[in-house]
Amino acid sequence: MNIGKYIFSQVIDFVPRYQFDKLVTKYKGDRHSRELNSYNHLLHLLFGQITG
Repeated sequence: MNIGKYIFSQVIDFVPRYQFDKLVTKYKGDRHSRELNSYNHLLHLLFGQITG
């Protein structure tokens, strides 16, 4: 039985969402994206690193 948070959720807690969004806005990271925004891209890359 799982007690507590999953490892992926614990890793995501280290990246404050408001700070990440502020940097994406500052550097125009989502300027040309259509479907996959920067935060979801980060989540996919982190998940791949943890599971791979």
